[in-house]
Amino acid sequence: FRDCWEDKDLTTLANQLGDYARKQYQELTDSVELKTIVHEDYGKQFMKKARVSPDAFMQLVLQLAAYRCFGKQIATYEATQTRQFVHGRTETARTVSMDTKAFVEAMGPKAMSGSDDTDAKEEKLKLLRHAAEAHHEYTQNACNNGLGVDRHFLGLSLVRREDEETSDLFKDPVFIRSKHWRLSTSGLPSCLGFGPVVEDGIGVGYSLHSNSCLLHVSSRRENKYVDKFCDEVISALAEMKGLLESNEEVIVQ
Repeated sequence: FRDCWEDKDLTTLANQLGDYARKQYQELTDSVELKTIVHEDYGKQFMKKARVSPDAFMQLVLQLAAYRCFGKQIATYEATQTRQFVHGRTETARTVSMDTKAFVEAMGPKAMSGSDDTDAKEEKLKLLRHAAEAHHEYTQNACNNGLGVDRHFLGLSLVRREDEETSDLFKDPVFIRSKHWRLSTSGLPSCLGFGPVVEDGIGVGYSLHSNSCLLHVSSRRENKYVDKFCDEVISALAEMKGLLESNEEVIVQ
């Protein structure tokens, strides 16, 4: 700030705070690893021809990648828009469900592309479609119909007075685990990357184009999640395309 004010003490304090902020910012950015995936094999045009919601398809890709990285599903946040409501901004679409669970477990902990018989492929394709349709419906209800739950939970937590005991709901281990967003995701037109929202989490921004998919994956460097997760995303994109192509009705690009 140099000599922004006549008061030298104020100028000195401003400079000290500025130096501290720069140091904190640099430490934070240095602690986060970011990797970009430019997948040019196919994009939303292929997904639409296969009659699958592109966003739901990508969410299933991320669920399968996370399942194979961690050996289980992890709490997942997808930002959805509620701008059609007065003062509306966002709501949470929870991608983890019984339907996505059935799909990722059927796909297995490791890629098995090309080794399935016809019946196995048909079953996996059926589960893929069912999970995608269920997620699309859930997202539409949360967004268009205002039936999401997380902003309601937020409102309940904010109206609690400081002298009131925390509700049993907010102390429940399952509730706490379900809100620890280890996988934070958002479909973005310009696909700007963003950091993870928890220390042991992954942040994924993605943009779906006609014939390509662009993803930015981030995590804290100390966790070493990024390379493994990106490898699993690329594998899932290829494997799930193979399932859709196993259906004769799908028009291949």
